[in-house]
Formats: sequence, C-alpha cells, structure tokens
Amino acid sequence: MSCNATDRAKGSSARTYHQDYDNGVRSEKECHPYIETYLEQPIPPTENRYSKFDWVNKTTLAELKTRSSIYRERYPTTYVNKSKWDFALKSERDAFFFVRFSDGLFVYKQDAADDGVFEIEHVRNANRDRYTRGNPCICIPVDRLQFVDHVPPPSNEVRLD
Repeated sequence: MSCNATDRAKGSSARTYHQDYDNGVRSEKECHPYIETYLEQPIPPTENRYSKFDWVNKTTLAELKTRSSIYRERYPTTYVNKSKWDFALKSERDAFFFVRFSDGLFVYKQDAADDGVFEIEHVRNANRDRYTRGNPCICIPVDRLQFVDHVPPPSNEVRLD
C-alpha cells in the first residue's frame, strides 16, 4: 500500500507555501469547533506557528491536515510527518490526527501498537520543498480513519459537482 505522493503531485496545480499556510490556518479555524466537540473538551490552538501540533492541552495533542479538493477514498492512505508521529509517541498525551477531506472531517487516534506497522514514505511537495529534500511520513490507511462530522467544504474551495 503506497501513499502515492508522486501521483498526488502530478495532478496538483502550483501553490506557494504562503497559500498553503493561509489555507491551513483558515481550515484550522473552521474545524476547531468540530474538533473540540469530538474530543469533548476545550483544546486551545498553539500560539507558535512552528509548534509540532495545532492544538495542545494537558492531556491531548491534536493535528489537522487539510486535503483540498480530495475525497477520503481517493487514495488508500493519508500521511503525517514522522517527526509529529514520534513526538506524540514520546508524549504521555493522547494524540489525534484529524484529516479534512472534501467529504468530511475524519480522525485517527494514535495507537502505539501501530508504530512500525504503517508504511513510511519520503514525501516532498514540489511546490513548497523545492529547496529541501522533503520529509519521511507515516502512511495511515484511510480505512483506519473514523468519521467525525460533515464539515462544509473549505471556504475557499469551489466545487462543480
């Protein structure tokens, strides 16, 4: 099972780091209420844009990945940066990886038993990483994601279907 990162890059239009960052911040604001409802607890956003996770409290780490214009079943896996995965494993907090697709918000609660089970793939975003070598990422099978809620599509997304 492969993340198909190369295939994903072929079909994407050129975006800049700033566009991706702005879209990610917008998506975090739009998804935050759904995430707090799912977690059944308040979880404040981190204040440093370079924090490992988007939201942190005493018991929980939460990260959101937004997959613009992609439905959950489009690829067999989705990925998170291995450094985030490893950081969460070493933490004594519960870690949740949320993924926003066009068809809703989904979550994977990290399970230490999955460490070493999921494939690791080196992922490089040609638009953002042109001066770097990319990063190793954990490929999480989409069938391991739990549905959270029907979140409206990102405010900047135009769909013709």
